[in-house]
Formats: sequence, structure tokens, C-alpha cells
Amino acid sequence: MYKRQERGKGLDVVDSLDINLSGGLKARGYIGGGTAIYQLGEVFLHLTNQFKGKSANAEKGIILSNDDLGNTSYLAVLSR
Repeated sequence: MYKRQERGKGLDVVDSLDINLSGGLKARGYIGGGTAIYQLGEVFLHLTNQFKGKSANAEKGIILSNDDLGNTSYLAVLSR
């Protein structure tokens, strides 16, 4: 768990997180609705230590997906 940061220091927390280890959307090519499904599979591989490449030794993973117009958002949290 992260403790409350001093005002103006929030980016220090973000810098310590493993985010988009495979490169994110541009590395994959944007595939619309399939993006969240791909992320779900990738998080599963990280949590089960099967991801090939730079991997995070994580206990939890978060997937956030938004539609193109920003009307709908989905959040999934996976844990070991």
C-alpha cells in the first residue's frame, strides 16, 4: 500500500510502478475493443510468471478500458 505523498510528489509514486511493460497500445497497434482483452491476457501472464520479456513480480494487476468516445469505462483487478 502506498502512503500519502507530500503535495507535488505524486509522480514519484508513478515512477516506481511497472506500467505497460510490453509498450502499450502503440507497440501493439490499436485494435479497438480487443485492447482490453489483450491486456487481460498480459496481466494474467505476469501474475502467473509466464510473461516473456521484462516482467513485474506483481501480486495484483489493474486493467482500465474506455470506449472511443469516453462514455463507458471498465476496470478489472486481478490478483494471485
